[in-house]
Amino acid sequence: MISYNLCMTPDIFSIREANENDWDRISHLSSISGYEDYINEMGIRFLKEGTTLMAGSPDPVGFMKITLLPDNLAWFSAIRVHPDFRRLGVGNALMREALVRSKQLHVKGCRLMIEDTNYRSKGLAEKNGFVEVLDLLLFEGGMDVSDLRCEEPDQGEFISLGWEFCLYVPALKKDLCKYTEAGSSIYHYKTPNGNYQMISKPITRKIDHTVLYTSMPFQNLPETFPLKPVEDFKRAQVYEIRF
Repeated sequence: MISYNLCMTPDIFSIREANENDWDRISHLSSISGYEDYINEMGIRFLKEGTTLMAGSPDPVGFMKITLLPDNLAWFSAIRVHPDFRRLGVGNALMREALVRSKQLHVKGCRLMIEDTNYRSKGLAEKNGFVEVLDLLLFEGGMDVSDLRCEEPDQGEFISLGWEFCLYVPALKKDLCKYTEAGSSIYHYKTPNGNYQMISKPITRKIDHTVLYTSMPFQNLPETFPLKPVEDFKRAQVYEIRF
């Protein structure tokens, strides 16, 4: 069990990159943070993808992750702060450091996704200059597009890369197709871990159970829409800041 010294305030703002030797500490902090613990489901692979910033010394009181998107923006995710160290500025310190490092990478800006009722994280994002760019509904499953013709999306269309969202760029052409039917576009993205879709408007088609999840810009849904919302994560907003 990792113990925390509540008098260590001067050190909670010490931020460094986490490495694989920090996994046990990151794992423990994730397990007590109060959010769905997909990080421990990923295991140490979480630290092998992107850059994880860790606040606190010697033991972490918070962390967050930075990955790069194909449209030359950074994606922020997995912002976690120990329950005993919230409202002390740890999350804000991590966010500011992540913004500084992103600028050093010469990206055009940063994005992140926040669950609809997570007002604390929304406030943190807005405090640091992020604005909402996409309001999403999230569903389990997806639409069968096997009988539709694949076409290339236009640049500037939002697409889903799993749980990350970016604007389409030609570099994604090999793994992503756009299908159109009845005024709705379905963007289907293939990854080694599964398939994902983003739908522009509600559409009723045969369900494709090989798709891990489908996202859709927020709108009123017809009763005939066949997919059910993701449990405990039905709606979320994507925020963005441009440099």
